[in-house]
Amino acid sequence: GSQQFTTRNLTFNNCKTAIFMNWNWAWTFQDVKINNCEVGIDMSNGGPDGQTVGSVLLLDSHITNTGIGIKTAYDPAQPHTNGTLILDNVEMTGTPIAVQNDATGTTIVDGNQKIAFFAQGRTYAGPSAAQAARPFRRLSKLSSSLTSFLDPATGKVFTRSRPQYEDVPVSSFVSVKANGAKGDGVTDDTDAIQAIFDSVTPEQIVNFDHGAYIITKTVRVPPNIRITGEALPLILAGGDSFFKDQANPKPVFQVGQPGERGRVEMSDLIFGTAVPQPGAIMMEWNVAGMEPGAAGLWDVHTRIGGYAGTQLELEQCAKNPNITNPIKPECFGSFLMLHVTPGGSAYLENTWYWVADHALEPEARDRQIDVFNGRGVLIEGDGPVWGWGTSSEHSVLHNYQFNNARNVFLALIQTETPYYQPNP
Repeated sequence: GSQQFTTRNLTFNNCKTAIFMNWNWAWTFQDVKINNCEVGIDMSNGGPDGQTVGSVLLLDSHITNTGIGIKTAYDPAQPHTNGTLILDNVEMTGTPIAVQNDATGTTIVDGNQKIAFFAQGRTYAGPSAAQAARPFRRLSKLSSSLTSFLDPATGKVFTRSRPQYEDVPVSSFVSVKANGAKGDGVTDDTDAIQAIFDSVTPEQIVNFDHGAYIITKTVRVPPNIRITGEALPLILAGGDSFFKDQANPKPVFQVGQPGERGRVEMSDLIFGTAVPQPGAIMMEWNVAGMEPGAAGLWDVHTRIGGYAGTQLELEQCAKNPNITNPIKPECFGSFLMLHVTPGGSAYLENTWYWVADHALEPEARDRQIDVFNGRGVLIEGDGPVWGWGTSSEHSVLHNYQFNNARNVFLALIQTETPYYQPNP
């Protein structure tokens, strides 16, 4: 059990219980294979009056020769959302019971069938939760709207694990520190990094050695490039003018130009601000992939404030809920963390867009802080965009915003509103 997780490509053979879900807030399983078990997934812990499992999504999976596919304790009469279950494209073969109520022994969904879609939980369709929350169960056909996300070879939602480059010779890696960048958290590395991006070939891989790289104006990332980092190096928006104007925001990394197509891979990086930068768009994503998964981010995170060097720490931005706090410009973060523009498409996996709600340095002892970051993730246009295991937390105006967007697939996403509310 844990708070929120996404897991893929699991296989269980000859188990008493393949997956015992002790507790969670939300958990997505995709491409799970369960063979010759007594129970596939047991999410009934706590019973109908004290369920410890929030929600489970099982997607593109196959349960074979198993007595009970899923045990649940969901009770529609209970007011809470615990016990929410969604099955999407799940095959039950040699499995007589697909979903069973553990408390009553009642079969909720028969087995030995392909379940296009099943959901149990509560719906929210009105202006207030009190009037809109209703118990819900439905077994129906899979919506054809998912087809743009599917891998035609498997019929499952497309996935691509993080590139490891284990077969690429060392000579193909281009070290940014060996080519002029300092990564010392002080030196302006903008021009050095831009020169590297402009000179590498598609066969090479740009390697950000561990460090902190100060960027003081937009770095243009070409449409055919591979970039990775050593132990999550920091790319920090710095300077005292270029990224300061909220009325004229500018990207820190601009990935492709509008209308460009190509192959872009970025992995193992953290973006942030070296000082308050209310006019910084941390990443503007214009490029569209040549095929699914060709343009993507793996383990690329944005972290605004809360750690040494950001000047958005406990000393400047301590939370004080006992008084009415004004908005302090010295505690502004960025304008926007990720913008997938019209015409862009992206594959996102394990990307976290986090505005600090507490200070991370040991001397701060995890005390909460107030950092005012404008926006989280903005997705526009026709995509497609895949988001596996993404999170966007604590921005002011939105965490996720979809503007005239289509063909967006997200599972699992997690958000939190800012902790400073109702201040300022």
